[in-house]
Amino acid sequence: MKNSENDLDAIFNHDDSTNLFKQAKRKNIQQNVVINLMLVLSTVVLLVIIKWWITPYLLTQDTAKVETYYTVFGANMYVGQWQEHPKLLGSSATAPVYKLVDGIPVELKTVQHKNNTVDAFVSSDHGVFRTNGQKVTTFMHPNVVYKEYNKDLTSLQEDTLYEVALSFSRSFTPEELESQFPESLTPSWLWLDVFDENGVKAMQKEQPIFTEDEVVGISTVDQSGARFENPVEHFQEDLKLSISKNRGTDKEKLMQVKEAIDRESPEVIGAVVTGSANDLQQLKQLAFVKNISIGASVHN
Repeated sequence: MKNSENDLDAIFNHDDSTNLFKQAKRKNIQQNVVINLMLVLSTVVLLVIIKWWITPYLLTQDTAKVETYYTVFGANMYVGQWQEHPKLLGSSATAPVYKLVDGIPVELKTVQHKNNTVDAFVSSDHGVFRTNGQKVTTFMHPNVVYKEYNKDLTSLQEDTLYEVALSFSRSFTPEELESQFPESLTPSWLWLDVFDENGVKAMQKEQPIFTEDEVVGISTVDQSGARFENPVEHFQEDLKLSISKNRGTDKEKLMQVKEAIDRESPEVIGAVVTGSANDLQQLKQLAFVKNISIGASVHN
């Protein structure tokens, strides 16, 4: 009977009840902490898994923007194989940009997955160069009168293959241009006139000379040097794809190109030709060629 009374006293004892509540509360807090830690850990693990899963997709989207951009802008320029470097933070992808000089690839620079910017070049008395020593081709619009033109090819060496950029004295349709060149020389890239009348008028005073990164044109050969059956149609498809992939300023520039192409049929005002020093000498005899700019080269 005494034990029963002691038990009842313990149950209704204020101090003991307080201890029981404290123990229960402490246990509840510990359980909540453990649960919250598990939730946080699970969330972090899930986010890491999602990040690793989605990073390749995001990199692919970014690289597609750059790659398709170069199918429209850039004279005789191609983007090579991408090297992806996925990380939890700061993922990146890089690829070489190269030219084909008589079918031989010549690397110009390395481009990043979020970089379409025009390069900085080094100018000297011998011309405009990239930092790797390759010369930069330049172009002159046929409807702008420049102070000086150049068709001098005497600096070309016999044991070297060259790329040269031609600026015409007038515009041609791609079909008209086919019969204008010697059989041993076929353009690998065609410069398109995407300037409206107001744009040409504005250029008369400044007489701008366009570098190879700034111009818009049609590649007549693919990345391996094989000729396209219909270069114009292929360019139009590339332009549509590039517009769909790009955003912001780049998309605006591409849309302006499309508007110019849609406004009238494509007009060619320049070209890129590659070959040996001996073959390229024939270009000086072409009356419609107003200016010749020597570009990339490779020893034969």
